[in-house]
Amino acid sequence: MIEGIRVHLFCKDIEKLPNITFVIGGIEYVMTYQDYVIMVENEGITECILGIMGAVFPPYFDYFIFGDSFMRKYYTYFDKNNNRVGFGLAKPVLPKI
Repeated sequence: MIEGIRVHLFCKDIEKLPNITFVIGGIEYVMTYQDYVIMVENEGITECILGIMGAVFPPYFDYFIFGDSFMRKYYTYFDKNNNRVGFGLAKPVLPKI
């Protein structure tokens, strides 16, 4: 769990949760609560789960692990030939009608 961010199981006050900003290469990537809180509905009851997990790594570990919550909002391009990764705002997926 990210220190300081608590998500109430039944989604109470989730709109008051802070934005999380990652700065990569001088570019800000902002995650709102809509991006990092997962809302699950089961039998008419909506529950909220924090979709980001913190971790403690040793000082020499100079990597960052991005997961589904980040990659759902920011399209991620892995360029193995040039040993780099790029990000762009992903298009929202519209529900089928």
